[in-house]
Amino acid sequence: MIGSVFSIPVLLDQIGEKNTKDMLQTFSCISDGVQLNVEVENFIKSNAIEFYKRKMSVTYLVNNEEDKLAGIFTLTHKAVDIPAFDLSNAQKKRIQRFAQLDPDTGMFRASAYLIAQFGKNYAVENGLTIRGTELMECTLSILHDVQEMVGGGIVYLECEEGNYRAYDFYVRCGFREFDHRYSRIDRQNYILMMKIL
Repeated sequence: MIGSVFSIPVLLDQIGEKNTKDMLQTFSCISDGVQLNVEVENFIKSNAIEFYKRKMSVTYLVNNEEDKLAGIFTLTHKAVDIPAFDLSNAQKKRIQRFAQLDPDTGMFRASAYLIAQFGKNYAVENGLTIRGTELMECTLSILHDVQEMVGGGIVYLECEEGNYRAYDFYVRCGFREFDHRYSRIDRQNYILMMKIL
């Protein structure tokens, strides 16, 4: 169960940088001895505060009812190209509210919300964890608030190709695949998935 949600800027203001860093160090993606997502864990422990200071993204910490860090998500905005050829007419109409179609490339160009990091804290005792669906509901709730203030409506994320468990979870949360990306840095293919708020 979710107890409270804090953004890094609020925590820095309320408890200071050292205590915020200490809180972030309690985050772990290790479950039953298996590292589920080293990228997410490294980002939270090493980069989340710096990315906020550089105005690149904002990380949110989700505490459970016992006030223990149970999950995180990081939000930012980014330009994204969405291929139009694979969309139904209804989907194209919905996307046109938030994006421009380039007739030369056949791509919708949009400024979209990116869920850059998303994960549960597996260091929390079993009885005090939160469900992935609760964490996603919390994420989308923040994005709905942002939408009310600044507009927009497309949210997307990237899922490692081959991570079928995560892919199925995102599909259950209403995301659909729209493109792929290869990262030369980590030599990994990613599936791009979107949802319209």
